Amino acid sequence: MPNATRRVGRPPLSEEVLRERRAAILQVTLGLVAEVGTDNVKLRDVAARAGVSVGTLQHYFVTRDQMLRDAFSQHAHAVVSTLQEAARSPVDPWERIRLLLQTITASPENLRQRCVLWIEFAAASLRDPELRRLMEDAYEGWREPLLSAVKEGIASGLFKPVLPPETAVSNLLALIDGLEMALALEIPGISNEQVFQQLHDVAAVLLGVTAPADGGGPEH
Repeated sequence: MPNATRRVGRPPLSEEVLRERRAAILQVTLGLVAEVGTDNVKLRDVAARAGVSVGTLQHYFVTRDQMLRDAFSQHAHAVVSTLQEAARSPVDPWERIRLLLQTITASPENLRQRCVLWIEFAAASLRDPELRRLMEDAYEGWREPLLSAVKEGIASGLFKPVLPPETAVSNLLALIDGLEMALALEIPGISNEQVFQQLHDVAAVLLGVTAPADGGGPEH
């Protein structure tokens, strides 16, 4: 019986390796978006920084626009997953809100990049219906854990909000957006510690909570 034909060349990459390489390329893409803006990201620049060929990029992503959509999706899911993990902490509603605010303002080494990416994501979603849906899902991922904690605090008597819970959370999210824009623009005098303190103090007022003046500061 003749010997079976042996295939010459490298063995195919596993699905896990392919996912890791794709995720790494998307992370490089996000870094470039934060540096030069969505409209200025080019396939050749992503390929050069990722250490791959343009052909490899086109193997993973049909178009440049799809690569950018997938990059924003990866970023949004990572941020929301971090918030959801914090929301599962077995603490009282006020401590959970503080923990969520700490999570939002933590990691000073990449906080500005995250703020810039959020602004770029919002701007790109104005022109792309698929990104717009992703943005709506991400925004809900921020809103839901905050609203759940607020409602739980009201039910337990811990909170006596000056506004309906949905309105209070909407105001808090609007403040987060505004402060993140200030961080992205590097407005003098705005730090992640100051952002946490302002969010903490406004949340305490909106929810009718008596809390320590310093709020404990963001944890790193």
